[in-house]
Amino acid sequence: IIYWLSIALKWQLIAKIINIEINFITMLFILSATTIFGLITLIPGAIGAMEASNALLISILANSTATQAILFGLLVRLEMIGAFLFSYPHILLLKSQKPFKKNIKTNNA
Repeated sequence: IIYWLSIALKWQLIAKIINIEINFITMLFILSATTIFGLITLIPGAIGAMEASNALLISILANSTATQAILFGLLVRLEMIGAFLFSYPHILLLKSQKPFKKNIKTNNA
């Protein structure tokens, strides 16, 4: 639940940056509907489908221009790519580290 709320908050901040006024509950709906639509299309990564559904829902529910709605969809995708590019090397680095194990000797009498 915290993950979904944080993603919706990021999307709302992106919307505010490009002057789209929308409330948090509506943004949660857009996030959920976009995710479901992306899964239904079976397109890997929902490339194109997510941007199109974001643009459509933002233009309808937030009464924004088509340019703002398309820009919102593209900025959300760029944010997702940026988060992946930032986190993936860190995950690889953590996986390459060997876990710290203590050598404990036991006395078997």
